[in-house]
Amino acid sequence: MIIVILLMREQSTVPIAIICGPSLTLGKMQLSGDPRRADRERRYKPPPPTSAPAEDLTTDYMNILGMVFSMCGLMMRLKWCAWTAVFCSSVSFANSRVSDDTKQIISSFMLSISAVVMSYLQNPAPMSPPWASLTAYNQSCHQRKLKNQKRNLLLVGLELT
Repeated sequence: MIIVILLMREQSTVPIAIICGPSLTLGKMQLSGDPRRADRERRYKPPPPTSAPAEDLTTDYMNILGMVFSMCGLMMRLKWCAWTAVFCSSVSFANSRVSDDTKQIISSFMLSISAVVMSYLQNPAPMSPPWASLTAYNQSCHQRKLKNQKRNLLLVGLELT
C-alpha cells in the first residue's frame, strides 16, 4: 500500500508529492530495511482435500458426562446431578452434527430428563445445593450451643436461689 502525501508550497502552485511506503524496484515491491528474507519465502499450499480436519469431541464428552450424571441422579437421588445431566445432554445435542448418531444423543437426553422427573417424584421438595447440608449442620450445631447456654443460665439461676 503506497501513501501519497501532497504538500503545497506557499509561493509555488506545483504540489510536492511525498511517497510513503514500499518502493518499487524491478516490478517487485520491497520495503527499504525489510527484515524478511526473500530466499525464505514459501508460497501457501492448501492442505489436500483427502485429509480430514481435526474432529471436535465436545459432543462425545458431553454425551458421556450426561449419561454419568443421569445415572448418579437416578441411583443416588441427587437433583443437582440430574440437572447437570440435562445441561450436558443439551450441550451435546446442540453441538452434534448431522453425521453423528442421533439415537445415542436422544437417548442420553431422555435419560437425563427421566433422572430429573424421577428425582422430583421421589422427593418433591425444592432442590437444595450440595453445600446446604454443611450449612444445615453448622446451624444445628449453633442452635444446640445456644440451647446449652440457656440451660446453663437457668441452672445457675436455680442454684443461686
